[in-house]
Amino acid sequence: MPRKRSMTYRGAGLDYEPIDMFVKMAQTAALRTAHNLDRHGYAEVEDTRTQSAYLIHTPLGYLGHTGEELGTLPVAAQAFYEQTEGKTHCFESVGQGAVAAIVNDLITQNVIPLSVSMNVAAGSSEWFADTRRGSDLINGWRNGCKLARCSWGQGETSALPDLIRPNQVHVTGSGVGLTSKKLLIHSSNIKEGDRIVFFHSSGVHINGVTLARKIARRQKKGYLTKLKSGQTYGDALLEPTNIYVGAIEDCLNNGVEIAYSANMSGHGWRKVMRADAHFTYVIEELPPCPEIFEFIALNGPVSTREMFMVFNNGAGFMVIVPENSLELIAEVFEEHGKSYGFGYTNAGYVMKSKSKKVVIKPRGDLEILPDEPVH
Repeated sequence: MPRKRSMTYRGAGLDYEPIDMFVKMAQTAALRTAHNLDRHGYAEVEDTRTQSAYLIHTPLGYLGHTGEELGTLPVAAQAFYEQTEGKTHCFESVGQGAVAAIVNDLITQNVIPLSVSMNVAAGSSEWFADTRRGSDLINGWRNGCKLARCSWGQGETSALPDLIRPNQVHVTGSGVGLTSKKLLIHSSNIKEGDRIVFFHSSGVHINGVTLARKIARRQKKGYLTKLKSGQTYGDALLEPTNIYVGAIEDCLNNGVEIAYSANMSGHGWRKVMRADAHFTYVIEELPPCPEIFEFIALNGPVSTREMFMVFNNGAGFMVIVPENSLELIAEVFEEHGKSYGFGYTNAGYVMKSKSKKVVIKPRGDLEILPDEPVH
């Protein structure tokens, strides 16, 4: 029997290279607008243009802002919803996932979210007529705000029949928050010997869904395919995304010095080395890996390298901290960990290097480079 060809993200229809090129073009153009802040007596923190949240220096501290879109997660949710004949609450995961995408980006700059806005565009006004699906989306968004300790502000709701398929919905949003100067994140804070700590993921979260959807289409039962635990593939794929705001805020209040952090969404474990500084990030211990990743790897099949280039593989959020902060993190999780719904792994350390790379020792010293393309 011929061996199945290994699946890739590019083969599933998503190539980061042209997207990243467009992003760089947009950042260059956006930089030319920064002077408009001068008349208010404000100034941008220029280095944050390439980070997950954009910072503006104001008399009150640093104002953080970011916007996000949910990718193809709503497409997977709609397919699963139809397969279960509307008997699943999977659109709650869509709502919470959208909030998570926003607030988990904000806290990479230690920005505590104040408010998020929801934008929902459907392919037809009839999409909103299904009140159960709509209320699930609303409930998920509200629960995300509760977990993020923030307010749900305004937004936009529309039907775009010539742009979106009739039974589909596109979900985006944005968020604002504040941080103080003493908590400002910068790559210069990272020192050799600092520890790499992963906060655990609940599953795929919102990235790699395009590839995961293609695997669902290859299964006879689609999203109803059972994993080893008995959970369906659809339920596992649409597990609500963890929100890390509470853990970060509690760590900061407990005196944890966060040198750098990253929301492990998009570009897989390349996010570990997002900082400008040149270091090798040595991973000695892997976080617990939800079973859906094993299913994806086997049923693609998807190579180990591709899995780490695309998916979070159990690492939902990363903080880099001085070694003396590990005890403080342990105290926070001992006191509040049950309310977070996730744990953490003291995964590795930072080492000086002439170039940036991640070395994953438990996977045979697998090396990942920052500009390595996803095949």
